[in-house]
Amino acid sequence: MLDLNGSISKHKPLILLIEDSPKTQQVLQTKFSDLGCDVVACGNTEEAWDHLKSGRNFDVIILDFVLPGTKGPAFYEQLSIDKELSKITVVPFTSTIDKDDYLKSQDPRDWATISLSQRSMDNSTPIVSKGDSEHINQVPDDLILNVAHAIRKKNVKLPDALRSSLREILRKIDTPN
Repeated sequence: MLDLNGSISKHKPLILLIEDSPKTQQVLQTKFSDLGCDVVACGNTEEAWDHLKSGRNFDVIILDFVLPGTKGPAFYEQLSIDKELSKITVVPFTSTIDKDDYLKSQDPRDWATISLSQRSMDNSTPIVSKGDSEHINQVPDDLILNVAHAIRKKNVKLPDALRSSLREILRKIDTPN
């Protein structure tokens, strides 16, 4: 976010994490906190709405697809039609697709909802796969890259730890096996 002088905001990036797996939630909270971000975690979309309506200025939302109550794709669609909330970049994060974006066990209508919402939102990102399990042990590099990109799009200064992690990821990408 630009400050009054038009420069990059130096507030700590604020992430809303919507994830129902306590293990995955803990891994993500720990990693992004270690990378210099503030993380507000919730286990369902109803709780997420409460946080979003609280007036806090979230820089990015990490959204699981398979949630109790309102599923991630339906929540994503609701965000896309809200004038203010649609400005927050959403990073969909799910085990229902594989690393090559092939649908696994999800209802195809949900996939269509996400695809249509992404085309309609300027602040969308590719869907990031959790891999083969709803519970992760480490944060995928793609998720870190997409979250960092979302933070920069909001003109928020990247914390040094996140910047360092990005350099490490890019080194891995540039280094042939």
